[in-house]
Amino acid sequence: MSLAVIILTYNESLHLARCLENIRQLTSEIHIVDSYSTDDTLAIAERFGAKVVQRKWTNHAEQCQWGMDNCGIQAEWVMRLDADEYLEPALVQEIRERLHTMPASVTGLYIRRKVLFKDKWIRHGGFYPTYYCASGGTDRPAWSSAGWMNISS
Repeated sequence: MSLAVIILTYNESLHLARCLENIRQLTSEIHIVDSYSTDDTLAIAERFGAKVVQRKWTNHAEQCQWGMDNCGIQAEWVMRLDADEYLEPALVQEIRERLHTMPASVTGLYIRRKVLFKDKWIRHGGFYPTYYCASGGTDRPAWSSAGWMNISS
C-alpha cells in the first residue's frame, strides 16, 4: 500500500528540509499546502520534489481536508505532518512493515506522537500520548473540524 503525506506550511524554512528528508524514507508523494509563505519555504519544498499548492489559512482540519480533496493524491493512505515534525526510525520501520497488512475495512490509524521540548520528551501533563491520524482506503474518512487531529466517518 502506498502512503502520501500532507504538510501544512507557513514560513517554515527553518524546519521543512528536516521534515522532507525524514518523510521521503516512506514516500515520494509529498503534498505541501502552503499559506502564502514569504520566506524560502516553497523553494525548499520544490528542491525535495514536493508538490506545492497555496491556500489562505483557515484551520488545520479544513486545510488538511482541502489538501485531500484538491491535491490529486494517488496513494491509498494519507498522513498529515507539520513542517517541524519528523518520524523516529522505529516508527518509519513499523509503518513500512505494517501498512501493507491493513485489511480493507480499516480506514484510519492512530499513531502515538511524542512531543519534545529542548530535546526532552514531555511524557506528562497531557502531552503523551497524543495521536496522529492516518486515513486510508477508497472511502477515506474526512478530517473533522471539531479537532484537527481527529477524523470522523
